[in-house]
Amino acid sequence: MLWRKLFSFAIAGFLLVILPVSCFSPATKTPEIPIGLIVPLTGEVSELAGGDSVRGAELAVKEINDTGGLKVGDRQQKVKLLIEDDRDLPDVAIAAARKLIYHDEVVALVGLPLSRIAIPVAKIAEESRIPTISSWSSNPETTAGKKYVFRVVYTDDFAGKAIARLARNELNFRTAAVLYDIASEYNRGLAEFFQQEFEKVGGKVVAFESFTTNETDFTAQLNRIRNSQAEVLFLPNYPTEISRQIEQIQKLDLKIELLGCDTWSSLPISDRLHLEGAFFTDLWSPELEDSKTQQFIQDYRLAYGEIPPTVAALTYDAMGLLFQAIASQGKIDPESIRQGLANTQRYHGVSGKLFYPDNGDPQRSILMMQFKEGQATVYKIIEPDSIP
Repeated sequence: MLWRKLFSFAIAGFLLVILPVSCFSPATKTPEIPIGLIVPLTGEVSELAGGDSVRGAELAVKEINDTGGLKVGDRQQKVKLLIEDDRDLPDVAIAAARKLIYHDEVVALVGLPLSRIAIPVAKIAEESRIPTISSWSSNPETTAGKKYVFRVVYTDDFAGKAIARLARNELNFRTAAVLYDIASEYNRGLAEFFQQEFEKVGGKVVAFESFTTNETDFTAQLNRIRNSQAEVLFLPNYPTEISRQIEQIQKLDLKIELLGCDTWSSLPISDRLHLEGAFFTDLWSPELEDSKTQQFIQDYRLAYGEIPPTVAALTYDAMGLLFQAIASQGKIDPESIRQGLANTQRYHGVSGKLFYPDNGDPQRSILMMQFKEGQATVYKIIEPDSIP
């Protein structure tokens, strides 16, 4: 009947006037928390620090989102991970940081595992007042003089001192040589700190040889090292460089003991077998018996079918540290997150425990590792207060 249709339209119009729009609209969705991840996904170092960084970060995000999201005050918000490839090029990394900060409006940046990328991006983050956590950059310049930039690793001065003291005081080497990339902050920093500490504790660096990034022939430097009659050679370089250097050391039949740094944990088994007995510093090992570490290994293997490498554990910890800072503040604005990070008195991660005493550099332990039959084993754990 016509009058029934008119009556229905009248009732509908009345309800639209007196009832709020929300009664007819889907519930407003809680916004996700945007976090930027900058890592090298292409280039020579992509296998060292790219894909594994992504997997560590994605696992951390998945775990928090599977619980309903990160608790922020009286609500839960899911995390959105925005990934950018820095291609191991500073200009590309800076552009990626600007995009994430100004276009995507992230509340924090994570990743930046390589110091040569972390240092220039850290300047952008500081200027933009965006809290940033480097997963693996150990060069002091990354955080120096900055309020918004943090890291989850020890610094190069601590690592350089540790390996130098091991070489002189425990292994009793009196003379040492160093071969390093002078164009890379990470390599150069470790080389210089090793030299300073080795000579401070009574040794002598008799050859201090350098090369530049992407150089592939080290014959001249290795011959000078041979002529110096050094007992041990420190190689604070990246895996692709180490592989070439090991091959050329063998070709030249150079008989010398070798020492390394935390990048050595990513060396392929073929290189490890040629480094039997060699020592290097590291931040994490699947041998650690901590229950949180073992749970992480189990979850990572279930997700990706392999044991997590160091950079995956460090990136997972960087994400976890960020989540803890946000939860502690109950806010997601950058300034609140920065305060939460700066006030971290204790974070128990899968790579160990850490806290921030007065800047973005944590107090944490360092592992001294040794290759045995191609496997990296824990030789000893050095606490930070044992190396003044």
